[in-house]
Amino acid sequence: MYFKKILFLLVLNIFIFCMALSVTSNAVAASQISVDLVNIDTRDLLKMLAKYSNKSIVISEKISSKITVNLHGVSWREALDAVLQMQGLVKHETANVIMIATADEAVKNEQLVSQPAVFNLRYTSADNIAKLLKPAGVLSSYGKSGAEVNTNSLVVADTDDKIVSIKQLLKQIDVPAKQVLIEAR
Repeated sequence: MYFKKILFLLVLNIFIFCMALSVTSNAVAASQISVDLVNIDTRDLLKMLAKYSNKSIVISEKISSKITVNLHGVSWREALDAVLQMQGLVKHETANVIMIATADEAVKNEQLVSQPAVFNLRYTSADNIAKLLKPAGVLSSYGKSGAEVNTNSLVVADTDDKIVSIKQLLKQIDVPAKQVLIEAR
């Protein structure tokens, strides 16, 4: 009987600890920040965002530019993505580490270049989309896209950030065409 009580209390404590840990991580992810900085070193800003996110960060030595930031009511992730996009930087994120480098450096090291992604399209021609990605500026200068016509699949090789952008774009583009009803009398 005594053993069952101890076991019950132990399981209850573990459950409460897991709930608290989940709430804490969700609070960090959902909280909003405001940043108003003038002519700050990009590396310093990235370090500040990493501290706020409780993630480790590895920043390339080649990043040395300055930036002026005025963001209000955004998540740390939105702020990070905005800074990276404005500075032409790319990131590769694992569970607890964010690696940031210049796009050229990422391609040379192939650390930040993802495996080719395959998108199966239902309503849009993969061949047409593959031809439009590069001229539209969706792909990076070294990104590649192609289409498998038989399966209507789009194959894209680029950085993780670009793959995510393309995935979001395809969700908006690959939709059924609106139907028009024509009645004859």
